Amino acid sequence: MSETASDSAPTIKCPNCGAPNKYDGKGKTMTCAYCGDVIMVPEEFWPKLFPSTPTPIVPQKKGSPLLGLIGCVPVVLMVGAVIAAAIFLPQLMNSDASNPQIVKATALAQLPSAPTMALATVLPTASPTPAVAQQTLTFGSAGSGPGKFQDARSIAVDGSGNVYVGEYTGGRIQVFDSAGKFVTQFFAGNSKTLMLGMAVDYKGDVYAADGTDIAKYDGKSGALLGKLAYQGGPGFGELAAGPDGGLIGMWYQRRNGIFTSREGAREDLARFDANGKVTQVISAPIGSQTDNVELENAPAVDGRGNIYVLSQMSDAVFVFSPEGKYVSRFGGSGNQPGQFSHPSAIAVDSRGYVYVADGSNVDVFESSGRFVGVAPLGVSVSGMAFDANDDLYVVSRTSVARYTILIARLKTGR
Repeated sequence: MSETASDSAPTIKCPNCGAPNKYDGKGKTMTCAYCGDVIMVPEEFWPKLFPSTPTPIVPQKKGSPLLGLIGCVPVVLMVGAVIAAAIFLPQLMNSDASNPQIVKATALAQLPSAPTMALATVLPTASPTPAVAQQTLTFGSAGSGPGKFQDARSIAVDGSGNVYVGEYTGGRIQVFDSAGKFVTQFFAGNSKTLMLGMAVDYKGDVYAADGTDIAKYDGKSGALLGKLAYQGGPGFGELAAGPDGGLIGMWYQRRNGIFTSREGAREDLARFDANGKVTQVISAPIGSQTDNVELENAPAVDGRGNIYVLSQMSDAVFVFSPEGKYVSRFGGSGNQPGQFSHPSAIAVDSRGYVYVADGSNVDVFESSGRFVGVAPLGVSVSGMAFDANDDLYVVSRTSVARYTILIARLKTGR
C-alpha cells in the first residue's frame, strides 16, 4: 500500500486511482491530488503527528470566571483539542474560506469514517413441527365418472395395497392401486342398493352387505363368487375383515320402522371363517349391555382376534374377547377427551391401537380403552381402513386421503 521516495517524505498510493501522493505528515487522512478521493494514512506514519515533547500548559490569570473554568479542564481534553486541530486544520485551509458554510461542509465531508464491520447474524433454521396426521396421498373428487365419488362411505385395503371404495347408493365399488390410480369398478347390487357394509380380505375378495345377505366378489374382475348363508336369514349391515381371512358381520332381526322396546329388534354379531362358514354368534352384544335398541354398530378386529364394536347410538366402543365374551366399554357421549359426539367409523392398526372417527377428528385408544390422544384431520370422516404399513385411509364422501399417524405427537385434548 505504501512506498518510500528518495527523500524522507513517504509516498502513498491512492486506493481509488493508484496515483502516488506525497504525504506531508499533517493528518490521518489526505486528499489525492489526482482524483480528489480521501486517502487513509497508514498507521506506521502516525508517530510523526505526536511530538515527544508535551505541549506546555499556559497558566491562567485569576479573577476571571471563564479562565478559572478553563483552568479546571483536564489536561487530557486540552491535548485532545490540540490533536483535533492538527488533524482537521489542513483540510480547512484547503477549503473555500470565503464561504463559512462551504468550509464547514467540506471539513465534515473529509472526516475519516470509521470502518464498518458487517455483523453476520446466523439464525438457526427452525425445523417444521411434524403434523400429528401427515397426509401422504389424496385422490378423487365429486362426480360419477371413474375415480370420482358421489356419496362414498365404505373403504378397505387388501394385502397388495389396492384400495376399494364403496358408494352408499347404487352399490358401485371402485378399485385403485396404492398410488391412487383408478384400476376398475363393479357393482354390488343395483341402482336401489344401499351399501351398509363392505370389507376386503387379504387376498382381495370383496364382501358387501345391503341389509339382506352378504355377497362375495372377486376384487379383480368384480365377478360374484357367492353369498354367505346365515341361520337368521337376511339382515346384514356393517362388516369387518378378520386377520385370519374370515369376516365379522352385524345382523339385525329388525332394522326399519318405529321401535318402542327391544322386543322383536335384536342385533347379532356373526363370525365367519375364510370359507364363509359361521363359527361364532354373539346374540345382542350391544343391546344386552345398554338395554336399548342398537341399530348402527361398526365392528373391527385386531390381530389377536379381539372384537371392537362402535355403537353409534350409544357413542361408545364395546370390547369382546376372541371367544366372544364381553370385556369392557370405553368412550361415551360428550366433548371431553376420549368421548364422542358423532362417531362414524372404527379401525384397528397392527399395533393394537383403536381409532374412532368423530366428526373431523380421529380419537386413538389403546386396546385396553385408555385414551391416547386425538388426530385432527380437518375433513368429515365416513369410513377408515389401514393398509399393511399402518397408513390410515380415510374416505370423506367425495375424496380419499392417506395419513401417517404419529402416535407420539397426538394431542391429549380437542
